[in-house]
Amino acid sequence: MRAAGQFSDNDMLKLLGLGDFVPCPLLVDWSKPQIFVTEDDLWIHIADDWGYNLWHKGRYQVVEDLHKSIPGTPIFACSVGEADWSFDFAYYFSGKLQRRYVVEDPHYDKHRRVVVEDFGQPLPLEKELSETGEEQDYVLSLAMGLGVKINHHLGSVRCYTTSSQKILKNNALSKRARESSTNFLRRLHVLPTSK
Repeated sequence: MRAAGQFSDNDMLKLLGLGDFVPCPLLVDWSKPQIFVTEDDLWIHIADDWGYNLWHKGRYQVVEDLHKSIPGTPIFACSVGEADWSFDFAYYFSGKLQRRYVVEDPHYDKHRRVVVEDFGQPLPLEKELSETGEEQDYVLSLAMGLGVKINHHLGSVRCYTTSSQKILKNNALSKRARESSTNFLRRLHVLPTSK
């Protein structure tokens, strides 16, 4: 969300419907919902956990609700599959949805993915980038094309978790999901790269 410095973390969490979330240590903890928050000079960054806490509130309902709350604010949202090759992204600008692209992988086969939504004009770099690479790299490269900086220092990332006792229903994430999440956090420079 292009609104760095305009909202506190608590304000952002409330806008996302996560008013019960409280600060917690910056650890990858698979046992409970977590949300990661940071920013660059212009954009606030919200990273969902690999239990898809925000995603399960409605694929894009959270982002649409956020946009309705602050309609003039540009928002780029994306997600990648945990155990398949799916990905999606949406871009809100000038008070409305400008672009949404959703690719599902019902066959768990990268070469048999299905585009289920293709709304709006392609984003800058969208045609130039290859969708055949890693999904994370693709959607993060699109974000960078919009001016989002993803090279974060560990000290700038804050972690929040629910203050209630609710725990993820399915804590058994696949091996690919754990590897993907670890690689994603390394790509954001939240975790050190392995040697």
